[in-house]
Amino acid sequence: MTRTIHEQITLDLRLLDAARTGNLPAAMSALEAGADINGTDEKNRTPLMHAALSGDADMVDFICRKGADVNAEDIDGDTALMLAALADRADIISHLFLQGASLDHQDLWGHTALIRCSFRNKPKAAAFLIGAGASPDIRNKTGRTALIYAAIENNGTIAHALLRGGASLEPVDDYSKSALDYAGPELQRLIADYRKAKAEDEENAAREEMRNVRRKITRLGSARPISPRLRRIP
Repeated sequence: MTRTIHEQITLDLRLLDAARTGNLPAAMSALEAGADINGTDEKNRTPLMHAALSGDADMVDFICRKGADVNAEDIDGDTALMLAALADRADIISHLFLQGASLDHQDLWGHTALIRCSFRNKPKAAAFLIGAGASPDIRNKTGRTALIYAAIENNGTIAHALLRGGASLEPVDDYSKSALDYAGPELQRLIADYRKAKAEDEENAAREEMRNVRRKITRLGSARPISPRLRRIP
């Protein structure tokens, strides 16, 4: 069936409105009538983006099953996953990730979903992204990482999760400031405790490695004398 441009736009808008309002029957009807699953509005947002931003897991699942592009971008460079992060919906992020959505996509300002979570205080989404392997050290266009934003916002919960996820304290932004420079007293104590625990872990790991070397030499029955350094290891 041949449609005019106006007719196609009308169908696409019906689907977009259904996705935005969570009206699943209307979305089904619009698709059956020929709406484009990847049709866009004036902000270049797709039905999937609207469903993700609304936190509608059922609509997201339905649209994904109909073949939506999970990595489509709006005019700001946001993807559905990034918008789901703004809704703090780890379940929707997980679903989109399993459908092939990028965790580390950057918008026009260089923000990733994880950076967004840091300055918008979205702890559930941040925890999932870190656990799923999102890079914590990507910088935006001002040189800021997710950890720097967590420090600026004095968000201990997200900062702690980032540090446990391997975020570096070394990066500095375009103003020559690091996360430690921005951190308030409480967050500075958290960072100090993290550094102390990390140093202890590294020392214990080094000791264990040396013990393993000594055990290996003993098992091999080496004729070479064990060095005094190895003997001193408790």
